[in-house]
Amino acid sequence: MAKSKENGIRSVRNALRISRYLNACQEPVGANRIAIDLGINASSCFRLLKTLTSECVLVFNERSKKYSPAMGLIELARGALYRLEYKILRTEIEELSKKFDTTTVVMFPVGRERAIITDVVERDSPLRFKIDVGQDFQLFVGAFGRCFAACSDLTKDALRTEFEKTQWEDAPSFEDYFAQVEQAKKDGFAIDMGNHIRGVVKVSTCVQGPDGRPRFALSILAFATRFSKKECRQIGLDLKHRAELLEANDAMRSMIGIGR
Repeated sequence: MAKSKENGIRSVRNALRISRYLNACQEPVGANRIAIDLGINASSCFRLLKTLTSECVLVFNERSKKYSPAMGLIELARGALYRLEYKILRTEIEELSKKFDTTTVVMFPVGRERAIITDVVERDSPLRFKIDVGQDFQLFVGAFGRCFAACSDLTKDALRTEFEKTQWEDAPSFEDYFAQVEQAKKDGFAIDMGNHIRGVVKVSTCVQGPDGRPRFALSILAFATRFSKKECRQIGLDLKHRAELLEANDAMRSMIGIGR
């Protein structure tokens, strides 16, 4: 019975992994490649693909024999987007974007390796970043990645292993990165001065649950010449304060895992 339950949990996890994988791909993908890239048994992968297709989460092209996301994914997310806590969160990032004249995003950790953008408010300017809801990044990269790392229980060696997997345009040394993670633990926010993407500064903080685990991150993006390091720290303090208010907000309890 325990084995059956474990297999069921694994199937659910793999179904979600497949959906996220295809959502991140720029083009339809065949079953064999999906199985190989995700390390899922080929026959199990095929069964999951058939099920997801029948539930309209994926669409299968008979001619190319490849899969891609379907409109059913929107139906799954639609209910959550109208909940009060998401409206509160939306208001917060709109205020942040207006206050600092920047692009502001919400990043949700997905599994153990990725984080996905679930909401974006862009600055009111012709010069904008190309950022879309659903875009995903490696979990420990950038400013939000330093925050997620600071909230994790990874040892220094384990974090080094994760760091070596990350892709940066101007990568810091691991020792500098680790020191910045340690600083994020003290400050409650982190700053990326163009390491992840050259010419772009990012400031992030995490909204945590009662267990100390990050539920999501608030992140501000600006061109590197927009703010000094001192100004970024002031923004970080503002983000930290807003995160604390969200953690204390009764309407946010279901999102961050506090029982009513």
